[in-house]
Amino acid sequence: MDPAADDDGGALRDLPDELPAGSSILVAKPAPMDDRTLTLRLSDRYADPADCRLVLTTAVDAERTIDQHRAVVDDSASGRLAVVDASGGNRPSAPFQEHPTVSLPNPSELTRIVLALQQLESTLSRDCETIDVVVRSLSPMLAETRLEQVTRVVEQLVDRQRSTGGVAVFGIEYTRHDDRTMRRLAGLVDAVVWVEATGDETDFDVQWTRGR
Repeated sequence: MDPAADDDGGALRDLPDELPAGSSILVAKPAPMDDRTLTLRLSDRYADPADCRLVLTTAVDAERTIDQHRAVVDDSASGRLAVVDASGGNRPSAPFQEHPTVSLPNPSELTRIVLALQQLESTLSRDCETIDVVVRSLSPMLAETRLEQVTRVVEQLVDRQRSTGGVAVFGIEYTRHDDRTMRRLAGLVDAVVWVEATGDETDFDVQWTRGR
């Protein structure tokens, strides 16, 4: 994939070409926004082709997430994909498939989400030295649980990625949340990517929250 362009005709050129190992970014976009693949595309931009991807999806089901991942991933990527599906729908888990999946009833099950992520991380670690994490949207989690509970999950993932060298990408629909929520989450990551869509154009503004 061309690192300067994305599939909706917008440009990623305003974003850094690389991130240090172990970096975490929060992708803050308005709601509603038709582009639901942005977190996947940014993960692909910064991942090594050999990295595995561990995706938590809270609004789009696992099957669609896998299809979208296939559509955006670089052709040279060889790492496996695993998905924790907390979007609801009572879908069966499939932990032994090509793309291992654990399904949960809703995004409020934070303890079960953490355990499922740990389970799939263990599965992927047999094939990959580095595992990148994508949380497609924190907004459904925040709608169902308290901010303090969600921040604990984010902190765990950020700390884990810093220790292993994997990149963490979190998505959020910032127009659904107050300033306190956004400040709290921004303080946990290395950078916030603010996204604005105007007509057919998508603009990105990077706010570094930690030293580069």
